[in-house]
Amino acid sequence: PEDAWVAIPKAIRAGLRHFDCAYVYRTHRQVGTSIGLAMRDGLVERKDIFLTTKVLHPSHPSLFGKSCDLTDPNFDVVKTLNQHILESIDELGVGYVDLLLLHWPGNFNSKDKEANRVLRHKAWEVLEAAYECGQTRSIGVSNWNEEHISDLMADGAKILPHVNQIEVSPHCQYIKIMDYCKEKNICIEAYSPLGSTAGGVLKDPIIIEMAKKYMKNPGQIVLK
Repeated sequence: PEDAWVAIPKAIRAGLRHFDCAYVYRTHRQVGTSIGLAMRDGLVERKDIFLTTKVLHPSHPSLFGKSCDLTDPNFDVVKTLNQHILESIDELGVGYVDLLLLHWPGNFNSKDKEANRVLRHKAWEVLEAAYECGQTRSIGVSNWNEEHISDLMADGAKILPHVNQIEVSPHCQYIKIMDYCKEKNICIEAYSPLGSTAGGVLKDPIIIEMAKKYMKNPGQIVLK
């Protein structure tokens, strides 16, 4: 997280205006403070910035208590997510976020499909309420497949997810969920578009050849 104190101001000065955060990333304060200073200095206005954050991440040893123990029978998803949403907005120092996502569709390696389905529905109702009261301007999901979204709508969701954020790069193509979302008018947002480790995609011979042909760098070709 400390790397963000240098990276975010540089990104703003370079023209970046979309910042993808998450409750578990521990970078809300760095992003919010950097944007606030840029606003003070007249570099940007709030309307210029698109802020995304995510809540509901399963437990992981490296996340320092920011994750959710979805295996705990006493876990209260509604109370927890409401708290995490308010904390996220407060840490960012803004009045709303532009996009709020459910980070994961359930517990890692969980085999209990019904429990995860119930959890997703309760969590989505929290996001719908956040959207309706103006805490966020759009809502969506992350790492969900077509079954997850179909179940959600069948279970009575009032709002179709506006966005599904999944990994997409030239080396990672989830065609079924991408086609499903296109059919349902759900925007696909790519994370790790340069590849999970970045180097592999950028060193791909075909990408390099295209970059030379069009007089661009490999990163520009991949993002285009």
